[in-house]
Amino acid sequence: MPPALRPRLAACVPAIKQEWIRLLHGEPTLTPLGRPDTLVFLMDVTLGQLAAELAHGTAADRLRRHPPVIGTVHAYCRCGLNPLLKYYGTGELALRAGAGAALGEEFEIVLRIFRALARREIEALCGVCRHRETAACATITQR
Repeated sequence: MPPALRPRLAACVPAIKQEWIRLLHGEPTLTPLGRPDTLVFLMDVTLGQLAAELAHGTAADRLRRHPPVIGTVHAYCRCGLNPLLKYYGTGELALRAGAGAALGEEFEIVLRIFRALARREIEALCGVCRHRETAACATITQR
């Protein structure tokens, strides 16, 4: 990872968070965990994990173990109720708006790591979902 990437990303964090909060408040709330004011509390941890991956050079290893999301995050949740779908979907948009231009070509590195974090977290929450074995969940998956 380029050594200057982490401080450049850190400089963009206020803009990223501001846009992320704005986008979350524009999304519908499907579950209590999906309330924007609840999801906002995850932002510092998520952005900290992203920075840690960049700082410790563990991104390549992490990407091998947890491939990034390909396409829409909604393909990774069978029932569509996972609040992390809108969290990471709006997070990617906020990253693009708040850091895309500032990071230039290196933004792709940040985006791949963010998508890997998204996939890992979405799959973890879906793994304990009480809807994953229901007929409704299977119907939603077939769409």
